Amino acid sequence: MIEIKFKVFDNGFSRICYSKSVSFETEEGVTYRVNDTEYPPARLYTGLKDKNGVEIYQGDILKTVDGIMKVYFDDGCFWVESEDHGAPLYVYSDEDDNCSEIIGNIYENPEMIS
Repeated sequence: MIEIKFKVFDNGFSRICYSKSVSFETEEGVTYRVNDTEYPPARLYTGLKDKNGVEIYQGDILKTVDGIMKVYFDDGCFWVESEDHGAPLYVYSDEDDNCSEIIGNIYENPEMIS
């Protein structure tokens, strides 16, 4: 079973915050909610890890054998896509042949994707 976790980028303090709840408060008293439009969206954990054992979240940017790809959620599934290729995320994060590596995310590194 997948572990439900969220990650948000806190622009005010330039850091990543993690939570297992859809609403949480930082040490500074800032409250985040999953669908809050005032802050970057909460990013859902995919349940998968890259080749270095780092958890992959929605919005991450991966380096794969097929190039640089972003992770997104659509129609009940996590996907990766580049300019000319798309596939289910599990294709690039197989435990026996994991070839993906997180190199950034679409909020902190939008220049990495076009």
